Amino acid sequence: MEQTRIEALDRDTFRNYVLNVLENYSGTELGKKTLRDVADEIIDAATDRLCLLVGKGKDQTDVDFVVQQFREYFAAIYLFNHPNADPDQVFAMLVRRGAYWAYVLQFYVAQASPNQQLGWVRNIDYQDDNENSAEAIVEATRTRRAVLNILPEFSLQSNIGLERILKIIFSKKTRWTWLEQESAIEILQLRSNFNRKILWKLFDNLSTEDKATLAVELWLLARLSSIYPEDLTKISTKVQHLLETKDTRYVALSVALQNRPLAELLLCYSDGLEFCFW
Repeated sequence: MEQTRIEALDRDTFRNYVLNVLENYSGTELGKKTLRDVADEIIDAATDRLCLLVGKGKDQTDVDFVVQQFREYFAAIYLFNHPNADPDQVFAMLVRRGAYWAYVLQFYVAQASPNQQLGWVRNIDYQDDNENSAEAIVEATRTRRAVLNILPEFSLQSNIGLERILKIIFSKKTRWTWLEQESAIEILQLRSNFNRKILWKLFDNLSTEDKATLAVELWLLARLSSIYPEDLTKISTKVQHLLETKDTRYVALSVALQNRPLAELLLCYSDGLEFCFW
């Protein structure tokens, strides 16, 4: 069963780990000291304060990292460099484990080459293509959210590579699941100009046949365009057209009223808004 909370290592467990490392990586010259002597010195130092380690617990006999992110960083380093670890399987496992391992995933992906990063994301898309069950959609949603969370680590990707990644993240099959996911906006705004242009390209033909998907497309475009006058005018024009159609009127109005810049701009076209109150 997977652990659901993080715990410090007790002294005996930590001692076994230290001995294992010493046996596998230490030099042959230890002077008059044995491996156990050296291990005991390391443990005594760690329970006091040794670099990133510190004593924890009632008697300070347990050992833990000073800051949680250090633990997650070194876990990622270990997984990335382990000779028996399959990178594709490690990536898939970290994605499946969700928020509890989110930072380990982020540190892990940051060490990979742009080609490997893109390959991982493409594999996700291939796996999801032919699955339409509820379980598959839940899994696809969780996976795409994980990929968006690690998007800042794709800093060496080409623009073409990033565009492909965004298309996979916001694939039409699970696009409706992004509605009001504020964390998505925060990440997309890190490269706002590029991401906004790609999403405009991706959503150019709005999904008027599906209200949930349409709501997400309008919401994302409105949020990312709110400080760009030209794009704000484009989204207001689209919303006006949608307000004139009975099937899309409610969705368009709901999105407009949740976005102040867009709502203020639409007030300039009060005649168009009269459709909403018939």
